[in-house]
Amino acid sequence: MKDNVSDEDLIQEYTEMSKAFGKPATIDELKRTTEYSYDIYRQHFGTIGELRETCGFKVKTKRAAPIITKVIV
Repeated sequence: MKDNVSDEDLIQEYTEMSKAFGKPATIDELKRTTEYSYDIYRQHFGTIGELRETCGFKVKTKRAAPIITKVIV
């Protein structure tokens, strides 16, 4: 996907958005509030965790727990 937005513009938008929410914006809040699409953010930063880290936030993101199975032989 080609876009005309810089990383700095996205960082500024996300930082201002998070400041308005009083915490790092969630994916749902980002999707509802952004001038751009969430796909643009993913294209530039990969994950919400990487975006937050780039913006200077120290927040752990939830990751799906791996499914562990035990095979009885």
